[in-house]
Amino acid sequence: MLPNTSPPSSPFQQFLNANQPKDYHLFISHSWNYGSDRDNLIDMIIPHLNAKQVWDYAAPKDHPIHALGDRELAAAINERLKQSRVFVVPAGVYATFSKWIKIELALAKQLGLPVVAIRLHGAERTSQLVVNNANEYVNWSGKSVADAIKKWHP
Repeated sequence: MLPNTSPPSSPFQQFLNANQPKDYHLFISHSWNYGSDRDNLIDMIIPHLNAKQVWDYAAPKDHPIHALGDRELAAAINERLKQSRVFVVPAGVYATFSKWIKIELALAKQLGLPVVAIRLHGAERTSQLVVNNANEYVNWSGKSVADAIKKWHP
């Protein structure tokens, strides 16, 4: 008896699958200088994703993770990162000095999550820590961020 295998998909079927809306599971770092930048980014990328649904597993600013200490907070972030497929992080220079961005980057790398770093709009300097750990480094543009997410999201 032959094993139950499906035939390889045709280039046409691959094209159809690539253009079908899908769910995106993201962890968009909440370590932004200004919460409105993060909100604006989300609003900018959604029209370019052709998504059924976009899930952001980062803790929203109005519903923070309540943890007893750093260890518990890191564990909670790790659980949220495990649910995501791409880690999106700002590459502002302040990220170099952010304890939590360092922790998020380390956890994402341990989990094998692709990292999309974003050069913030109008930023003259960037965090080399973030850029050096990124799989993709893109400009502050809804289309470029969405393209990077689509490229790295399984």
